[in-house]
Amino acid sequence: MRAVPVRVQQPQRRRMIAGRDAASTGLDADHTELVMPELVSSMMVTFDQMRDGDLPKLPDTEIKTIDSSALTYALVNAIKELAARVAALEDMLTGAAR
Repeated sequence: MRAVPVRVQQPQRRRMIAGRDAASTGLDADHTELVMPELVSSMMVTFDQMRDGDLPKLPDTEIKTIDSSALTYALVNAIKELAARVAALEDMLTGAAR
């Protein structure tokens, strides 16, 4: 299993960023939670009625967020691990070439 990047259109941003694509790219918290649950936090949000009181109360909603500083730490460690693997492979190749 792996974290899956997602691309989301944000129409409300289109008005703010004239001439640019208003899409955002990021990670889906539900998928990330399956791979690295320590990166994901969740909280319940209660939506109050609108000021005029004519609209029905919306149901409570769970909001999940990804801790970007913990994600950065995990990515730096993954790069270190990959660099060590590359160095080991390079050592094997240079040893075989002799």
